Amino acid sequence: MSDSWDGGKGDRPRPVDRQKYNANYFRIFGPHCDGSLIPAEDKEKLDKILAEANRMTEHEPVEHQKFPKIPRLNRPIIITEKIDGTNAQVIVPEDPDAPLWAGSRNRLLTPAADNYGFAVWVAEHEDELRQLGPGRHFGEWWGRGIQRNYDMVDRHFSLFNATRWFDPRLEDRFPEEFRTEFHERVEVPSCCSVIPVLYYGDYDPDSIRYCLRMLDRHGSRAANRLLRHNPKTETIQTAEGVVIFHIAANQLFKITIENDESPKGTK
Repeated sequence: MSDSWDGGKGDRPRPVDRQKYNANYFRIFGPHCDGSLIPAEDKEKLDKILAEANRMTEHEPVEHQKFPKIPRLNRPIIITEKIDGTNAQVIVPEDPDAPLWAGSRNRLLTPAADNYGFAVWVAEHEDELRQLGPGRHFGEWWGRGIQRNYDMVDRHFSLFNATRWFDPRLEDRFPEEFRTEFHERVEVPSCCSVIPVLYYGDYDPDSIRYCLRMLDRHGSRAANRLLRHNPKTETIQTAEGVVIFHIAANQLFKITIENDESPKGTK
């Protein structure tokens, strides 16, 4: 029997009804029925089911929404350093003749409506950035005059997707397990970098705490290992915290070394 709304007989659905299945059961049939069997002696229950089911056919059904699968917590994670700059993105179009676009977290940027000079930097490095390939490439724009500053004399763009890109200037400090698992990564254009990977393995709170202690003690791996600092200072550049990417959940989490319990923007 058809489970459609009207079965080709008009705008209204056919009513839900019963059909004798055998001496002991009735089968329920009609729109949105699964052929359930109801004991013949349970007449009161059968009447209630038919009445409610027919009432429901008088209205358009609501849209069903499937509850998402819950990923397992004890699965691999990637811990990277959280760099204290400003969120940025480079958009490489499919058309090789079309210009590259730059963006911040909240808006597209142009050299005339910029964010710490990122759009100007993208325009200046267009040929190199096209090597990233068509798509949207997210990262952190950081350094001189931005947030923590890191005593930088310039600014830098560090890509977030460390499973796709590698930077030979940082590669020796990445965990061996990570380098083995993601051995097909592509070298970034020389104008870019990649966020430092601190840990790769199953979810482990102790490893997260260890990464935070290491950054707190030794400072920012990104700033202290990779980039040029003000030659007048030998101060170790402090780190902001870590970002944890849970692979199975496809979800990012962050922990800051200081004021982690406070909402962003408060101290």
